[in-house]
Amino acid sequence: MKEENFYVGVSEIDITPPVGTLLAGGIRPRISKGIEDPLFVKSIVIETEKGERFTYVVLDLLCLPREIGDKCIKISSEKTGIPEEKIVWTTTHTHTGPYTTPLFGEDESVINKDWLNSLPEKFALSVEKAYNSKKRARMKHIQAFCNSVSHNRRVILKDGRAINTWNLENINIQILGSEGPIDPEIGILFFETFDGEPICLMFYFSLHTNSNFGEYFSSDYLGIVYSKMKEKFGSDFVTLFIPGAFANINPTRKHKEIGEILSEIIIKKFEKPATYIEKLKINSIKKEILVNFKNFKEDQKGRIEKSGWPEWVWEYFEKEVEILRKIGKRETKTLIQSWNIGNIGFVSFPGELFVEWGIKVKKESPFDWTYPVELGGDYIGYLITKKAWKTGGYEPLIARSSLPCWESVEYMVKEGIKLLKILNKRRSPNEET
Repeated sequence: MKEENFYVGVSEIDITPPVGTLLAGGIRPRISKGIEDPLFVKSIVIETEKGERFTYVVLDLLCLPREIGDKCIKISSEKTGIPEEKIVWTTTHTHTGPYTTPLFGEDESVINKDWLNSLPEKFALSVEKAYNSKKRARMKHIQAFCNSVSHNRRVILKDGRAINTWNLENINIQILGSEGPIDPEIGILFFETFDGEPICLMFYFSLHTNSNFGEYFSSDYLGIVYSKMKEKFGSDFVTLFIPGAFANINPTRKHKEIGEILSEIIIKKFEKPATYIEKLKINSIKKEILVNFKNFKEDQKGRIEKSGWPEWVWEYFEKEVEILRKIGKRETKTLIQSWNIGNIGFVSFPGELFVEWGIKVKKESPFDWTYPVELGGDYIGYLITKKAWKTGGYEPLIARSSLPCWESVEYMVKEGIKLLKILNKRRSPNEET
């Protein structure tokens, strides 16, 4: 199977809820007071000359449960004829967007149901508009770096515990250093027509979108990047975020400064020549897997007290265990999604992926370039490591925001790497067609 000419279409649809809708992303709900920058659902459709199709959709939301995402895909497929298995989605994880689940809320009253019920049609409209706007395209793949805006938000103390950096003021024990690394890589996929008309940009980066945390709807630092790219490439230009493994990676600056820094780095990369890719292969694969949850009978109280949170937060996490015990669910079926655009492989996981897992995926992937993606296809919370479970801190606490046991996360990562290997074999020039 030879590489083929390809066509690209993109779209962005405003999905900002009405002002007054509650904002997710914190221990307590906040009432939205306005719009700093709009929230979008963005789609890119890539189709080869022989009709192979792939669609990537990203939503400016904290997270999205699978049942809603599956409905979005179903309607999109019906409208466009793109097979459901060829449509993948993720979220940007902005902490200044609406609730889509009762996560961190008392109950479903935190959700604007009218707005949420309208989301699948908007999702499908975005895919349909992208599908109908396809133009023959070529691609540049560019690598950049930024290590000045992020830090690993977990530090190890002399007593062996891990504490999140925002809780350091609550302890008086020597710090030994960060528990893990960051991922400073920026991956850039730039698409344009053969006439040189810019179409869109996809960029990968591993940094939590929680540097705003205000009372106005915002896509966080991404809103600045979106705006700067339109200034550079035109008002119709679309920028799609690819969220890397940033469960334990937090910002060191406020959102506007981060957006400015990332935009400058990306734009400067276009001052240097890069080789165009004019033909490629695309493929995608999904796998449903069974994931086991943590043991809800564990001593949550002891873990909370050691986590460094102030006492006023303890009650919240104790209540989380009560909720989970009442629900009684001990496992769930979820999705791993993998796709490739030419020699670039992607694999997404259904939660907030620790950076250590992302680095493992990059290392063991057979592709020349690999970008591990979080928050794709579902949301089951923090995807922690064995080390994090042992050392404690916020992310491993038993809660609706951290359901799977570390053993299941390890299994997920292994399955994701297997999917990458399957896709790599499919693009082999010696494969059977």
